Amino acid sequence: MNKPRTLHGEDGFTLLEAIISLAILSGVIVTIIYSINYNLKATERLKTISIATNLAREFFQEMDTSGVPDIREGAFTTRPGYRWRLDMEDMSIEGVKKLKLDVTSGAEAVSVETYRLDE
Repeated sequence: MNKPRTLHGEDGFTLLEAIISLAILSGVIVTIIYSINYNLKATERLKTISIATNLAREFFQEMDTSGVPDIREGAFTTRPGYRWRLDMEDMSIEGVKKLKLDVTSGAEAVSVETYRLDE
């Protein structure tokens, strides 16, 4: 079977081979872009969750020194866009309260629970 030749007698690619190789290359590029995009979104989500968790820890540490706040919800002044809500519940053991802090930012939310002895 004879291969097609160019005008100068050298072997080259046919149009079909070029189209197939471009289609494969396009598929690979689209997959790479999709993967990068997915990883960027996952990284941003994990960053938001990490910040919210650290804010909850700081909130509870501050509460240990200054006591339980009178208000039950608000916004963090150090991090715009992050809000908090505190729920308190008496436990079956006398003098023990369950504290649940919800920290939200956009669609992400983190809930942290702890127990506290009444003083």
